[in-house]
Amino acid sequence: MDLSEAAGIVLEFFEKHPTRNTHILSNTTPDGVRDMVYRAHEKEAPDDIIYNYIVEALYLISIDGDEIESKTYYNDLMLWLSTVEVAPGYVNEAMASGCNVSFWDAVSLGNQYHKNYIYSVVYCYLEDHS
Repeated sequence: MDLSEAAGIVLEFFEKHPTRNTHILSNTTPDGVRDMVYRAHEKEAPDDIIYNYIVEALYLISIDGDEIESKTYYNDLMLWLSTVEVAPGYVNEAMASGCNVSFWDAVSLGNQYHKNYIYSVVYCYLEDHS
């Protein structure tokens, strides 16, 4: 089985949340997928944004896509920065990268770093289990 097929199978364990704009795991989700989701959360409490980023990564892999894009709207970036516990660390990493960037550029780059991390967790899981 190739990675795109494996990603499609794993995607089936994610369901749309009935009242929020996010995804949840189905009751039939295997422990390995649950472990991958936990790892993507970086030991943080479950977070809607991270669930959506995991689903986005799985979808990209399922269509053989590889271009992860940062959020571009300020309200999306502020929501990420204010609700995801690890977000400030990614922004600090972006600011320390040596580039002379504005605050918003650093937030956008930090968001990109975070999404890349989640993509790599998902990708490694799929490589190990396909």
